[in-house]
Amino acid sequence: MDVRTGNVLAYVGNNPSAGRSHAGSVDIIQKPRSTGSLLKPFLYADMLQSGELLPHTLVADIPTHYSGFVPRNSDGQFNGAVPASRALARSLNVPAVRALRAHGVARTLRTLQAMGLGSLNKGADHYGLSLMVGGGECSMWELAGAYSSMVRILSSYGRTSTGRTLGTVHPPIVVDPTNARDADHSKEDQLPLSASSIHFTLEALRTVNRPDAQTGWQYFNGGQPISWKTGTSFGHRDAWAIGVTDRWCVAVWTGNASGEGRPGNTGTLAAAPLMFEMFSLLPASAALAPPFDDMVRVPTCTRSGHRAGPACEPVDSTWIPAVGMRTSLCPYHQWLTLDPTGRFRTTPQSGTQQVSWFVLPPAMEHYTAPLDPLYLPLPLWNDRTDGAYGDASFALIYPSAGSRLLIPLELDGSPGNVVFEATHRYQTAVLYWHLDGTYMGLTAGDHRMAMSPAEGEHGITLTDASGAIVETLFTIVSGNRGKTQ
Repeated sequence: MDVRTGNVLAYVGNNPSAGRSHAGSVDIIQKPRSTGSLLKPFLYADMLQSGELLPHTLVADIPTHYSGFVPRNSDGQFNGAVPASRALARSLNVPAVRALRAHGVARTLRTLQAMGLGSLNKGADHYGLSLMVGGGECSMWELAGAYSSMVRILSSYGRTSTGRTLGTVHPPIVVDPTNARDADHSKEDQLPLSASSIHFTLEALRTVNRPDAQTGWQYFNGGQPISWKTGTSFGHRDAWAIGVTDRWCVAVWTGNASGEGRPGNTGTLAAAPLMFEMFSLLPASAALAPPFDDMVRVPTCTRSGHRAGPACEPVDSTWIPAVGMRTSLCPYHQWLTLDPTGRFRTTPQSGTQQVSWFVLPPAMEHYTAPLDPLYLPLPLWNDRTDGAYGDASFALIYPSAGSRLLIPLELDGSPGNVVFEATHRYQTAVLYWHLDGTYMGLTAGDHRMAMSPAEGEHGITLTDASGAIVETLFTIVSGNRGKTQ
């Protein structure tokens, strides 16, 4: 597709030989299919333009459970804390689902529909939180239009209609940003996404390092500044790759028209190589100019991606969307007072040095620390003999609040166990477990405990030597599906 006009320049709706095996050819370009991860960039952009997120703000990639819905990343691993831009480029499912829940499904649907994704015509309750991981269906015709529209909004920012004629637009439902910067800004206010939010979205899809499975991708794009996204639906039924530059949009779908899945039919392995091959045949493109008058340059924390707070170091000056000034200062850096050895925390009265320390919440730290050699755990206090820690040092990882759990049955029909899991930022800490007020035992080091609660509502309570308490309510439901939700 020529993104400047919306005109489709090449179109292959199906493999001709495959078409002959059916009762007539099947045009997949016009057929709604599961989107996989292709909708994630629009959620990221929507949160940027709403002032809920900065481009590189750390987001949580930790075990997450929402009333039986348990999102998983494609590799089955958790990263703890990951920059939002990298979470998008790596197409991590858990941060995307958490972001959708925070932003709102109905709100996100309105943006997607405004971008021309008309096949998403059911209510928010129909899609739920699965919307970001393939729970909705769109046609390639619509998706190519939506991705191309992002480029047109950005490239037209700051220009008037003089010399800018979009003419006939394909796909037919597409944003026309030609007059986006008229004096009254009325057209700009009606655009589904702002120019700055699109700039940072396309930048994330172009420059952030990709997963190991995509290592070397930059050598196959012909040197073009391609912003691209892959998607794979459940069961490998649909594999997508869509890429855009300032001139071109190339969209590829691979799969079976019957919906039958195939091992290896993923966006990365099957669709992306075809997309890059097509780009290699096209004339070169230029980089899109940033919309600087919709952006501001501010001090940001290089560790958290937030606007820098008084304890942050190191600090860098980076561009963010202007609306990003609504976001909070970095919540992760704090001042600590250390003793003369620099190994233990102490009170300001007896300390000799004050240092800035980067501290993640316990659940994020649990998964981040093994992956980040620069992450340092909080020092212990040197003047505490009661084993107290003096801060919020632990969290329950599973189950999350409000979870509904199924107790699996053993082979002999007896009830099995649910393994509850917690984490404490200090390795020597002991946690004491209570179920509905009844003491169940203690854990040290590896904080896991197997229990078999009866059907109904329950409360789990954890305490440590500091007297700090974490409480969570959950529900055991009946059924024999042999797994926990």
